[in-house]
Amino acid sequence: MKIITRNEKILYIGIDVHKDTYSLCSFDFHKNELSDEMTIKATTKAVIKYLEAIEKKHKEEILFACGYEAGPTGYGLCRGLQKAGYGCVVMAPTTMSNPDGKKRV
Repeated sequence: MKIITRNEKILYIGIDVHKDTYSLCSFDFHKNELSDEMTIKATTKAVIKYLEAIEKKHKEEILFACGYEAGPTGYGLCRGLQKAGYGCVVMAPTTMSNPDGKKRV
């Protein structure tokens, strides 16, 4: 497991996973900024291409923390991203918050 230092840039990638498409968005916690919103074909390869494009755009090494809500599509995307060297987690729906900060039921 790689230890993260203060100087490393981390982008959080939220993925809304559906059968045919994935909606992605990156969030820079330090800048409190959303960017690179996109809907792509539902494949691990397409997500990796998205991540590579973001890294190329920033012209620096970036650590990605990807995540999506558990659902009927399973864990294939998570396993595929981890195998490719990207951090990814699948989150329980009960841990997700609405924009108003209240947990969903």
